[in-house]
Amino acid sequence: QAVKAATEALVAAAESRQRAALDTAVARAEALGMAGAELATARRLRDALAAEEECVAALKSATSSRNESALAAALAQAAALGLSGPHIDAAQKKAAQLGTHSAVRIKLSTAATNAYATAD
Repeated sequence: QAVKAATEALVAAAESRQRAALDTAVARAEALGMAGAELATARRLRDALAAEEECVAALKSATSSRNESALAAALAQAAALGLSGPHIDAAQKKAAQLGTHSAVRIKLSTAATNAYATAD
């Protein structure tokens, strides 16, 4: 009876895609010594959700820090995870802005260097 209830809890937690529910259901199944497809699926989903949450946190941090390399790394991770949504959109927009700013800085620096070289 307890195993059946734990299996149902695993399935329900997986369907909900809520990490806290998955944590609880997995812990309960493990405490009962369960093994099987439902537990393996719940563990994989829990781990995937954790990776997604970490990626979104990295995207938010990189977007607010204006660090181009951190932003690029977070966007690459998001692409690898297949994520989409408002956090990714905001990060992509910020990356484009930073890329434009970097291109302008490079052009200004090159122009200044050329101007100084010509002045000599």
